[in-house]
Amino acid sequence: MSVKLSFTAINAIAALILWAVLQFLNPPITEAVRPFLQGVVAFYLVVNLVLAKALRIKPNDSKGKQVRSVMVASLAKMLLTLGFIGLYLVIIGEDPVVFGIAAYLIYAVFSVLLTASATRNKKSS
Repeated sequence: MSVKLSFTAINAIAALILWAVLQFLNPPITEAVRPFLQGVVAFYLVVNLVLAKALRIKPNDSKGKQVRSVMVASLAKMLLTLGFIGLYLVIIGEDPVVFGIAAYLIYAVFSVLLTASATRNKKSS
């Protein structure tokens, strides 16, 4: 028996797991960094859900257009991550290496989920 989870459920489970990991990784992730990283997780959960709707294949879309759309979405998310890190460095500045590495790992998890979902989409007639 196989259970097929929706994209929303998979993203919510990933967000909960990341949230729990951030909560219990006490030595490397300090109390100063934790709330900001949890905010990054929540932000990417919402962004992934919005982008998944935007990346749905339309009947007249070519495979090339779909690939370009996914690449542009990933680039936008990567630039947002870079912006988050830059703002964090300028405004907060505490544990910048930990925040930067963790923010990019969170970005990578949600990007893999979005890309996998976009490549599994079928054309609707």
